[in-house]
Amino acid sequence: MSVTKLISSLFLICLFLSSCSKDEAGSKDLRGKWTFYAEGELINGVEQLEPYEQECPSKPDYIEFKKDGSYLSTYYDEDCEVDYDRGTYKLSGESLTLISEGDNEEDGETYKVVELSKSTLKLYDTYSFLGNTETDIVVLKK
Repeated sequence: MSVTKLISSLFLICLFLSSCSKDEAGSKDLRGKWTFYAEGELINGVEQLEPYEQECPSKPDYIEFKKDGSYLSTYYDEDCEVDYDRGTYKLSGESLTLISEGDNEEDGETYKVVELSKSTLKLYDTYSFLGNTETDIVVLKK
């Protein structure tokens, strides 16, 4: 009887751990197509967000992170003409660095990853402007 309980307990623990690790790994996966959803600023520690304004109503702006470490940003103007930015990306802890084609790694833009789930990517871009520290926010959805 105790051997049966032990085996059952081990099975349940393994099942629990494997399901948790899959969920966690899936929730931290940056790969895929992310549509721009909201943007704003961090003011006195409070996020001030507004809906992202798509210039072309029929074609949303997006960024796609690919398995090979490359990205493609696609933007549409008011005439629905397309413009691209492509390059490579590095996700390390809470930092996401985008290096546009033709730029050196030192020229890359680094963002703080505030939220990364299966459906939401929220980034902070903190910089100095006229002696003040500013933080821009962008929210993307899958």
